[in-house]
Amino acid sequence: MFRFESPICLILIFLLPALYFFKKRFRPSGILRTPLFDFKTNTPLFFKIDDFIKYLIIFLLVIAASNPQTGEKKSYFDSKGVNIIIALDTSGSMKALDMDDDFKKNRLDAVKSVVSEFIQKRNGDRIGVVIFGTHAFTLVPLTRDYKSINYFMDKILIGMAGENTAIGDAIAISAKRLEDIKSRTNIIILLTDGKSNSGEIPPVTAAEAALKRKIKIYSIGIGSNGYAPFPARDFFGREVIRKGRVELDEETLGKISSITGGKYFNGRNKDDLKEIYEKIDSLEKTTVKVESWKKDKDFYLWFLVSGAVLFFLRLILTHTRFLKIP
Repeated sequence: MFRFESPICLILIFLLPALYFFKKRFRPSGILRTPLFDFKTNTPLFFKIDDFIKYLIIFLLVIAASNPQTGEKKSYFDSKGVNIIIALDTSGSMKALDMDDDFKKNRLDAVKSVVSEFIQKRNGDRIGVVIFGTHAFTLVPLTRDYKSINYFMDKILIGMAGENTAIGDAIAISAKRLEDIKSRTNIIILLTDGKSNSGEIPPVTAAEAALKRKIKIYSIGIGSNGYAPFPARDFFGREVIRKGRVELDEETLGKISSITGGKYFNGRNKDDLKEIYEKIDSLEKTTVKVESWKKDKDFYLWFLVSGAVLFFLRLILTHTRFLKIP
């Protein structure tokens, strides 16, 4: 499709006829000098050429200011439909390596890659990120800039919010962020592999407060109870794998989701996480469609350059071929 980005500028084109008649009526007297002949001002040919170039320059600059574009019009779901906060556990237990069979990724890295895929599948929703450990804080406020979200997701490190797990504080901070921009649907996706053992707010209390704000919580328990492999160093500084105790509080996570009308999922591996996010993606869809313009190419530069070339051409001619002597 074709359109002008600033069509209001096209109004200036209608000033050209007025300018032409005004100039014709009040044209000053003088002599138009050429290298071979002298012409009086009533010589029509040179004035017509000069006027044509002058008005063509104005026309090209007006079109450039209007910025003609080509692109395609598409429909997508209204971003006001869903606000999503992803609350991600970065405590020390996320170092466990049981999310991938080849033990090349810890739990956090596996979760980050799945979350990034989920974000790219959403279409127009506002998404924010809260990370939590001993403390909870906002990493990315609600935004539609998915590239920025994924950029900051790559920067998340284990232990950057402390080694413990403050699930209640994470829910409270997430709920606060959801209040920043009003929306018809607000959800929190809570990911953790542990049990709440830090923070000022109990998880269930935070969930009840979220319910009053009409916030739905989808909680995802990562891994399972028992022992999991962790990277470690032996006496000689060599990297080894050792078993460490992991305690996943599925009962509390299930209660948190049940209170708010959400669901609890258990993700024992990366494939499970992908399936869980696909389910959440299908459950939380917006229903209102709006239209947006997808711009493919601007053409203002062609008209701007053409106008500039003609301007300098006329400037040369008016000081040589079309030189006027009053």
